Amino acid sequence: MKKTYRITLPKGARVRTIDAKVDNGTLNVTVGMRKGYIPIDGEIVVNGMDTIAIYAGTNKNGGIMTYAALHGQRLQTVFSEEGWGNTDYYHPATEAEKRRLFDALAKQGKRWTAEKKCIEDLPRWRAEKGGLYYIVNNDFTTLQYKDYGERSDMVLHDVGNYFRTREAAEKVAGQIRDIFKNSKAE
Repeated sequence: MKKTYRITLPKGARVRTIDAKVDNGTLNVTVGMRKGYIPIDGEIVVNGMDTIAIYAGTNKNGGIMTYAALHGQRLQTVFSEEGWGNTDYYHPATEAEKRRLFDALAKQGKRWTAEKKCIEDLPRWRAEKGGLYYIVNNDFTTLQYKDYGERSDMVLHDVGNYFRTREAAEKVAGQIRDIFKNSKAE
């Protein structure tokens, strides 16, 4: 005859060992609990294998899900249920590790918004009214404009032909010139 006994463990408990013995007709079960770190939703965590992640819970296999994760130099910004090891391997990130993740996000034009628990696009820079900006002209030279908030300023900003510095505009102008130079169009 088989009989199953159910023992409810404390919420979040992690079992390390289970030892069962019978003594004078009494079943004694000893459960060794692991005191582990349990991150909270939206917390920045890091593991020992150079992964810095924004914790989004655990999947059915116990792997951590992430809003974003930096694996070495590779940044993943799509919500992942895949699981990146279990929480036993993670601990809270230091300020330097958080900065590394946030810098990688910013480099891709993104940011973590903790209040909404999501990755958002960074707003594009726009000069204040009367401020200067640069564009790539139709002959691939750069021009300096003053933003008066007119429709032409808005159009240039919206299409991305709107730069904070002459150097940034020159870089894009050079890329455009290279595209045409290498074109095989007949």
